Amino acid sequence: MNFTTYTHSYIGSEITWPIYKYGTLGLAKFNLYAYSKKILNFCKLFGGRVFLFINKALITQASAAIPAVPLYISLLYNKTRKSWTHENYINQNLRLFYRLNMFERIKFSVVRLDDFEIKTSTQFEIIFK
Repeated sequence: MNFTTYTHSYIGSEITWPIYKYGTLGLAKFNLYAYSKKILNFCKLFGGRVFLFINKALITQASAAIPAVPLYISLLYNKTRKSWTHENYINQNLRLFYRLNMFERIKFSVVRLDDFEIKTSTQFEIIFK
């Protein structure tokens, strides 16, 4: 039996870490990672794989309610559109499935899909311009 299970999460840049990494949400993300490792032990018995995908910032009902996050996402999207690195959620998921096929033999991996967001030049422009 071959199968793949994957979860989605968000870490973001240092700007969002007080909320997404060090706050209550960060604890939930740490828990998600820990349980992904436990699920892997079960999956190994049946030929399964486990992936944890770290997505880019998205505007959701929850993120819109967090102070400063809508402003951050607005600046991020503006910068990535100007630099031709913006991708919508569908494009990001297409890249996700492409990477799943690349990692055919890997049983567990954390895959960063937020690479355009956390790029140094992108973060520099958001913070200092």
